[in-house]
Amino acid sequence: MKTCKTCKSEKPYTEFNVRPANRDGYRTQCKDCWSEYNRNRYKDPKYKEQHRSNHLKRKYGIDLKDYSLMLEAQGGACAICKSESPKRNSKYFMIDHDHVTGAVRGLLCHPCNSAIGLLGDNISTLQNAINYLSTHTH
Repeated sequence: MKTCKTCKSEKPYTEFNVRPANRDGYRTQCKDCWSEYNRNRYKDPKYKEQHRSNHLKRKYGIDLKDYSLMLEAQGGACAICKSESPKRNSKYFMIDHDHVTGAVRGLLCHPCNSAIGLLGDNISTLQNAINYLSTHTH
């Protein structure tokens, strides 16, 4: 038997999830309390903000302050089309980065980020697309 640290109920070990890092090999919260905790933490705005901050730091090496400063420097809009909406049901602009060096280049709306990505971040191909549009647009 084991006592849940949240509800203080004594329950059999089968009522606890396995967690090898703990001394006894089980979580300190019972399955019911652990589920309730997980349901609620994802609704917490502080958790969401911290989760996003951790993601930005891990993937791009920037934090929320860096993101905000970049967006402010871009006038609160996409660096390419100047749209103030990130589009595609998101409240955040995409972080454009060099896929070779990993260096962050700017913040883009989803369509602009997709466009340069589909063109392989290739300046020559992008210039060919500009030339094509210049000669084939009325």
